[in-house]
Amino acid sequence: MPLYLPPLLDLDNKPAILAGPIVRKLTRTSVSVWIALSSATPVTLQIRATSSNQQGSGSATPIQVGDNIYLALITTDGVDGSGEFLPGEHYQYWITPEIGNWARGDAPIWSELAYGAYTTPSFIGIPDDLATLRIAHTSCRKPHGGGIDGLTQLDADIIEGERPHCLMLGGDQIYADDVAAPMMLQIQRLNRDLFHNNEDDVFAPLPLLHGRQMLNDSFGFSSVAQNHLWQFDEFMAMYLLAWSDTLWLDTIPDWAEVADENIANDSGMTEALWDEQRSAILTFHEGLPTVRKILANVPVYMMFDDHEITDDWNISHQWVKDVYHNSRPNMEARRIVCNGMLAYTLCQHWGNVPERFSLAGSAENQLLNQPLHSNRNYNDLEQKLGLPEHNINLPDANQLRTPMRPFPTGEESLTYHYQLSSADGYPLRIIAVDPRSFRGFSSNTGPAALIAPDILDIQIPAPTAQQADSPTVIIMPAPFLGVHLLEHYVQPLIALLPGGIYKLDYEGWTGDETAFEQVMARLAQFKSIAILSGDVHYGFTKSASCQKQGQPDSQMAQFTVSAAKNAEVKTIAIHLLGDLITKLGIERQRDYSGFNSLTTAEKNRFFTPPNNANLPYDDMVDVLLGRTLRRVQEQPIVISKEIAEAYNLGNPDFSYTIKPVIDESLPTTGSSTHTAISSVNNTGTWNGWDIDNSVDVVEALQACDLYRMGRAFAGLPQVAQVSFNTDSGIKAQQVLHYASSEDTGLSIATDVITEVELTDV
Repeated sequence: MPLYLPPLLDLDNKPAILAGPIVRKLTRTSVSVWIALSSATPVTLQIRATSSNQQGSGSATPIQVGDNIYLALITTDGVDGSGEFLPGEHYQYWITPEIGNWARGDAPIWSELAYGAYTTPSFIGIPDDLATLRIAHTSCRKPHGGGIDGLTQLDADIIEGERPHCLMLGGDQIYADDVAAPMMLQIQRLNRDLFHNNEDDVFAPLPLLHGRQMLNDSFGFSSVAQNHLWQFDEFMAMYLLAWSDTLWLDTIPDWAEVADENIANDSGMTEALWDEQRSAILTFHEGLPTVRKILANVPVYMMFDDHEITDDWNISHQWVKDVYHNSRPNMEARRIVCNGMLAYTLCQHWGNVPERFSLAGSAENQLLNQPLHSNRNYNDLEQKLGLPEHNINLPDANQLRTPMRPFPTGEESLTYHYQLSSADGYPLRIIAVDPRSFRGFSSNTGPAALIAPDILDIQIPAPTAQQADSPTVIIMPAPFLGVHLLEHYVQPLIALLPGGIYKLDYEGWTGDETAFEQVMARLAQFKSIAILSGDVHYGFTKSASCQKQGQPDSQMAQFTVSAAKNAEVKTIAIHLLGDLITKLGIERQRDYSGFNSLTTAEKNRFFTPPNNANLPYDDMVDVLLGRTLRRVQEQPIVISKEIAEAYNLGNPDFSYTIKPVIDESLPTTGSSTHTAISSVNNTGTWNGWDIDNSVDVVEALQACDLYRMGRAFAGLPQVAQVSFNTDSGIKAQQVLHYASSEDTGLSIATDVITEVELTDV
């Protein structure tokens, strides 16, 4: 059978715009739009206010990243009043060549990206009223993940007049380490036609499809990744395919066209697996026109997690040593991480902080001004992007607060956290933290502090008095308030097995309990916080209330929404059983007491179980396993309230309560659940066995169970909008949309609405 070669791109008639436009950072006075182009022609962003008809423009010269591909981030000032984008005003925009018109008749059809009566894409000025603000968020879009693309569900909100003012993508916007073989075929096509591979000195000859796992293992990675992206061009191609349908193959070949000569021997790829992956990415492709339209009409902010680079990225000190201390002549592992970070910077981070990239002399600006298409200077790129040193060692016992890479004091390297505030026009403060590149380690194989304590003041600065009193949104890719059963028992238990830390991604915030408590103490300085998270591939809501002597109480809401497209067996299981584990008390309210210090005598009490203590079963397990004894040896000392009382520790210095928040709404009149319940209510009373009435009761109970599915934990593809009710105090409310498709085996599609009170009247 001849080797399958995807069709050539028609380079003479390729579209002018290959991906985008994507609206990125929007402030009261400026907006930036990211775009991938097929030529180096300078481009102009044209803006028009819908009501006033005032216009403005800004231009940019694209940078070359491949033989036939260029990127641009175009920024322009506001057009209304004194150069502003007014609250609630709609602004239409379009992009033109700086000179002349688009060549070869390949001009964009702007109406395909427009909503309502508009003829071009548009965005809305940031509201100055907190009650009007709507923030959408999701994470984890894997093209061959299960289910439909949850991000597409924002389309209905926009059509119905509920357009979010910004969209937070909280990590895993691409899966560089887990690429379906049919998708990899398309990536190779783009490399050939758009980029022309230029890393053959490091990676040639490239393995056949589904043939990179063994080499990937030798690089020190822990990913299960037969098609891990390696080259910069491959990472870039993945972004183009994830955000736009423009460059996709007209048809994805079936197994008969690619088997044998295209698939690596003994790779595990079979016809059934190929067909499964092919079907999943076809579903992904169907949603891409809608996704492209959404990204063109809603300002988008982004933060990486691990899959933008590789699974388990920087998960432990041992992983870091294995990958960055790669001693091979070509240092493949460091090259792969560098390529992934470079692609992330150009495709995601550039739009988060465009002002940094335009600032002369900044590390970001220096990066843009060096060759990125060919002859890349990887020594300089590694430094600019912030890769750790080749030989990274654990700090000594007195320096465990030290991050895995030094925080730049000048312009030597990039940082990836950022903030939005009232200075940008937002009615609250938004903080996006980087939980990957400034981790700290207290042991070689144990879990990391996701933010090294020395960096806490930089990533989440202590609030001023005014900031502490106003609401704050914090973007944390991994849930800060996780699922207790998993983080406290399952993950630590699995981590005891060889390689167990990687099997269940043992890298939650509570993995390093001391570091977790330090972050909790910092968050408790804010009076009201909404945390937006993803990562775990299911959605849920939690609240926390923190008290400290002499300080006002702090209230937190955590909204976890994940994944946009990655429904798996385990996430569907938690979708089905989430209500049950909550009713059984496995997931419940938990109260904690904190002490700045304990006397030696108080610590010694923990060598034996407390007398006559009626502890919850899991607290007793902690006592009997010695976990509580170990915990009281560190500062701050945080243990369950019940254990603290059992050991007569007295009044705590601080305390907090964490509890799950579940959608407790009742079925609406006319719904199938309401009808089933009503049929029982209307039967009156009966004595003894009555088959008709008993069947009604069983059907009503079944309808109630079905209605409760997904209201504690949502394990299907999802996206959500967060808003704030200010009628009586401040309440943060989330409407999570989830939907199913045929491959999940579930036909329910619904909204989950949860609300947390952040401040009272």
